[in-house]
Amino acid sequence: MKIVFNSTMLNSAEYDQTEKTLTVEFSNGDEYKYKDVPEEIFNEFQSAQSAGKFFLTKIKNKFEYEKV
Repeated sequence: MKIVFNSTMLNSAEYDQTEKTLTVEFSNGDEYKYKDVPEEIFNEFQSAQSAGKFFLTKIKNKFEYEKV
């Protein structure tokens, strides 16, 4: 499942249900993969009023990650 954002911070996010990973592409082109992300978090991310704010409060520093 992939979502595209209209955000100054984020371009897109893609969730892999099998692996429970969330790959986030930032506006500068960098991509990071976050591990063990519950599907509920992705669903909330999709409907958040501000994708950037949601990322900063609910994802950043909450899950193990690696640069892709």
